Amino acid sequence: TDHTILDTVLFPGTGFLELAWAAARALGASTVESLTLRTPLVLGERGAVRVQVSVEAPDESDRRALSIYGGVEEEAGDAPWVLHATGVLSDAVADLSEEFEELAAWPPSGAEPVDLSGFYEGLEAHGLHYGPAFQGLVEAWRSDGVIYGRVELPEGVCETAPAHGVHPALMDAALHSLVAASAGEDAPTEGVLLPFEWSEAALYATGATEARVRLELEGLSG
Repeated sequence: TDHTILDTVLFPGTGFLELAWAAARALGASTVESLTLRTPLVLGERGAVRVQVSVEAPDESDRRALSIYGGVEEEAGDAPWVLHATGVLSDAVADLSEEFEELAAWPPSGAEPVDLSGFYEGLEAHGLHYGPAFQGLVEAWRSDGVIYGRVELPEGVCETAPAHGVHPALMDAALHSLVAASAGEDAPTEGVLLPFEWSEAALYATGATEARVRLELEGLSG
């Protein structure tokens, strides 16, 4: 991966969500009810990282506790596993039909375009480097406190999409809309929002190479 934050190469947070979805599908659960990142997973320049996903038996509400651990492969025999994320799997699915209907028309009705010129260069200036595979935000629009985005997987990555629920690079690009929302019509200049917690994350389709995004932030003006 080429996903560097403050000169540290990290396993993308969306990768943990992908692992949680994979566990949910394997166990017949429909939703990652919650997922919280506890400790970043740092990727070294050499060697591999081992990842372990642990899911407990269902409780009386058919909810399953989830834990994701990581360890350096060369040290796995001696070093302890590090807890990187915890969460809950369940069968509850939120009704998002209205939001899906709103995204059927593109661009969104009445929305104003956000200028993304120099967008990733602006992130670079804040110490966040996203390699070509992660530079997928191609459009952003604003309307009444809502930010809309269109994201694409670049050429050379699309063929790997069927192997994922949602390709982590596509999901990561979708979350870049948060930056567009907080920065308004300019490149980011006052810090960057990095999500560390998800809730009610349900997967309705798999293998996408393009996605439309709708984000609403509390306190975001139109």
